[in-house]
Parts: sequence; structure tokens; C-alpha cells
Amino acid sequence: MQLHECAQSVAEAPILLFFCGTVLSGYLIRQRNGFDIWQTIEVLLGKRRTYQRSLAINLAHAGTIVLPLVLWVYLTFDCAAP
Repeated sequence: MQLHECAQSVAEAPILLFFCGTVLSGYLIRQRNGFDIWQTIEVLLGKRRTYQRSLAINLAHAGTIVLPLVLWVYLTFDCAAP
């Protein structure tokens, strides 16, 4: 049970990083395509699939997934250490 409590306590930073990445992705999509806020939210939720991508948008998408995952795995490995 101690590992579970430790893993929950370190989850705040990756969740915050994921949220910031989502906001950055939304901002980049909105700027690139000239969408209003509702169209941008539809893109972020996957309901609207037609929008122009760019390298910055693709990197923001990848970073939004990869960076919080790597941080969470790193921090939970510290919890598993004796």
C-alpha cells in the first residue's frame, strides 16, 4: 500500500504537465487554423479531424503524451526504491 500512496503523491506534476501541453496544443491549433474556441475544443476532443497540422503542433501533441509519462515513470521508480 505504501507504493500506491507514493505513486499518487507524485502524480500531480505529470497531470499539470499534461494540462499545460493540452493548452499549448490548443493554442497552436487555434493560431494555425484561425478557429474559434469551440472549434479548437472539438479538435482537442477528436470530434473535428480536418485541420492543418504543422511541425510545432505535432511536437506539442507528442510532448503532451511523452513528457508526462516519462516524468511519472521516473518519479514512481523513486517510490519503488528501498
